[in-house]
This record gives sequence, C-alpha cells and structure tokens, in this order.
Amino acid sequence: MPNATELSQAGVSFVKAGLPDKLGDKTTFMDHLIDSEKDVSLLRQKGIIENWMGEDKEVASLFNKNGNGVTTIYEKISDDDIKWNKVMSNATELSEAAVSFAKVNHTTNLFDIKFENGLMTIPSIAMVDSMETLMRNIIVYEQQSTDDLEYLYFSDYATFMDHLINSDKDVSLLCRKKIIVNWIGEDKEVASLFNKIGNGVIVYSNFYYKQVFTKAVKHCDEKPWNRMKAQLF
Repeated sequence: MPNATELSQAGVSFVKAGLPDKLGDKTTFMDHLIDSEKDVSLLRQKGIIENWMGEDKEVASLFNKNGNGVTTIYEKISDDDIKWNKVMSNATELSEAAVSFAKVNHTTNLFDIKFENGLMTIPSIAMVDSMETLMRNIIVYEQQSTDDLEYLYFSDYATFMDHLINSDKDVSLLCRKKIIVNWIGEDKEVASLFNKIGNGVIVYSNFYYKQVFTKAVKHCDEKPWNRMKAQLF
C-alpha cells in the first residue's frame, strides 16, 4: 500500500474518525501508511496524529520501528504456528543473543537460509544498483500470482531480509560475514532498500521462512541466558 503522501497525490482524502474500540493491526497499517515525516505532517494536519513527541521524523521512526518485525498473515493457521509471526529480531539483536552468522558456500540458491543450534546460514547476495528494480518486478508478479505459485520466494525473501535488517548496523554485520556484498554505496542505503522492498508485501501462511523465524524467536525468547552469555564475551 502506498504511504500517506503518495495516496494524497493519487486523490485520496484523509478524515479523522472517532476513537476505535480496539487497535487491531493498526501498528502494521501505520507502518505502511507512514514512510517519512512528510506522511506524519499530512496526518497531523488532518488531526489524525497529535504529535507530543517533538519532530515529525521521530513519530515516523517510532511507527517504522514498531511495525518492523510484524508480519500479517492472510490465511488461517493452527495455534501452534502463531508464534512464528510475532517478531524476529534484527541481525544486531540476534548477534547480541549469541546467534552466529555464516555465508552459505557452494550454492546457487539465494533462498537457502537455515537456522540450527544458534547458527544462521545465509547465501551471499551482491547488492548492485539494478537489484531493487529486479526484486520489485518479481515481487509484483508473485503477489499477483498467488494461486499459481507454491511459494512466493522473492516476496518471502524480501520480508525475511526486512526483518533481519533494521539499520546500517545490521548491514555492516552481514557485510563482515560476507553475506552481503555492497556495491551500492553506504550501508544505510542497503538497509533502506530492503526496508522499502519489504514494506507492503503480503505474507501468507505458507511463508517460506516460517521455521527459521520460529527457531530464531525461540532462541531469543525461551533462552534469555543466550543474550547474557553474548554480553559477557
């Protein structure tokens, strides 16, 4: 879904409604609606947002951080599978929880990401100027062909990387592990690329990285000593 500024440019009007009975998926929705301080400013002018924090960019950052790691499922799944879609920490946070990262060698499969015994293995990806356009085009095709495809490989990969990368710190860590080869420029540009590509991608219950998410979440949430151990060394 386009952000508020883009929707406004497309003739969409915004009006403040009454207080909701419940928030529901509002965090995820607002992460899609707000991409920058321009969107916050527009919504503030309509009385939809009252900013008592300071600058509008602080509000934008808040929604983007809260929405990061929230995956919306559009098909009914069992209660046992609910946990996978909560939050997977970014690369920096996983590293602080004693997760190690390694590049997958001798593979041509970009999607061969695994998590076993505290080790996340990820195939290397070279980030070049044409990568964003290529991935966006394939993701659009996948999102419109859900009935014909068993897995939405690029869509799910974009979602996974959007969770794994939250800032230039995460990109820097993955670059040191040779998982990302950055030919674009600064690490923050790579972070911005993955965050934008992952924004608005619909995730279904057959999410390709469901098991990776589940194992990573369990590692961090069910073994808090992992984070303590990482901080000691």
